[in-house]
Order: sequence, then C-alpha cells, then structure tokens
Amino acid sequence: MKSSHVRTNSTGLSRDLDLLDALSRCDTSGAGVVRLAAMVGREKTQVSRALSTLADSGLVERDESTRAYRLGWKLHSLASRTLERRLATIAAPLLRQLTLRTGATSHLFALRGIFTTAICSHSIDNTEAVWPWMDRPVPAPVTSPGRVLISEWDADSIRVAFPDNVLAKYGENLKTTTTEKLLAELSAIRSQGYAVIQQEYDLGAGCAAAVRNDDNQIIAAINVEGPPNMFNPKLDEITQITRKYASVLASRISHSS
Repeated sequence: MKSSHVRTNSTGLSRDLDLLDALSRCDTSGAGVVRLAAMVGREKTQVSRALSTLADSGLVERDESTRAYRLGWKLHSLASRTLERRLATIAAPLLRQLTLRTGATSHLFALRGIFTTAICSHSIDNTEAVWPWMDRPVPAPVTSPGRVLISEWDADSIRVAFPDNVLAKYGENLKTTTTEKLLAELSAIRSQGYAVIQQEYDLGAGCAAAVRNDDNQIIAAINVEGPPNMFNPKLDEITQITRKYASVLASRISHSS
C-alpha cells in the first residue's frame, strides 16, 4: 500500500514537471489550459487542476485578463538561488587563491533586483566564514561589484531604477550622486572591463570584474577589497589579477555545464 502511494506521488510530480517544462518553452505571454493539455498529452481537467495547485505554490502564475499561465516568481527565485549556490561552489577555491595572491579579501557577488549580495567570500586569514557582505543586500551603485553587475543595463532602466533622489540617499561620498554621473561611470566600466571604488560607500578600496556565461551575459562579479594603504599601491596589479580570476571562473562554469 505504501509503495503504491509513493508511485502515485512520483507520477504526479513527473506530470507537474512536464507542465513546467511546457511553460518554459512558451513565450512571455504564456499558454492556456487547452494549449498546455495538447503539449503534454493530458486531459484539460487534469491540467487545470494541476495548474491551480502549482499557482497556489507560486510555481506558476495566471494572467487574469488572458487566463494564460506563465512560470511563477517562486520558480524563478529557486532557479536563481540554485545558480548562486553552484557559482559559489565553483568560485570558493578561486577566491581562496585570489586572496592569497593579493593579500586582500575576495568576494563573489550576485545581483538580486537592484541590490547586490556576496554569495561567497574568503578573507586573508584563510577562512570561508560569514562576512559582513554575506546575505546583506547593498544597492548596486554604491560598490564596485554592483556597478559591474549593472554596467550593461540600458540607460532607461538605469534612470528608472536609480533616479537622482534615490542616489542621493546612498551617501555624499559617492561619485555617482546623480543618474547622469552613474551612467558615465557605467560607460567607463564597460570600456575598461572593470570597476574601481575608493572610500565611497565605506572606508575601504576595491575593484571588481565581471563573470560571464556562454552567452556573454554578466552573471556575477568577483570583488577584491581592502584598506586603501594596502590596496592603492598595488591597484593595477590587483585589478589585473581580479580580471584574470573572473575569466577563469567563467571558463570553469562553462565547462561544468
């Protein structure tokens, strides 16, 4: 009796996954019950019930005007967190090496909305421990990895996300106190391939370089930071090493796919 129940649950999960896979192949407008039923080869009533359950859990969402279903916010969140964990696992030994080579603390940052969060860190005392940046959302424009992560956003998106009144709240020491200054800084980052920050958000100095996927999209940023008296004399060297390790990480991610 117990084994029969397990098989039933497994079958239901498999069918739910079929629906999620079908929705992943639809465009942004989604698909209705009739189309999805045809795609997975199931009865419309069964598909409707399954979609209702998936919608309750946030794995799919329904457009009330078109009655079409799309992949939901929770699924996107799970996928994002899964990618972050994978990135952190691959990055950990590289961050250790980067810290040993530069003598500075290193981080791997990811973008969550308009905020950045360190998903893996390594300090000079060789510990992969909880760091102040870990799971602490920081506005993207105020740090070097944040600026790298938004450096390829279009200008209109930057203006909507970071108007002057929002940037003014981030502190008077920032170079990017207006939207136009931020756009100019992001343009420079695109041209040079990295970002450097000097005692703007806090008293430290840091640099960051982009980690790209096979489609050349920025998916993370490697950051090295330290006190200015240690960091500044070696700025060019640390920046080049950071860029190298960002490229190595991108290569390892690609080969692990």
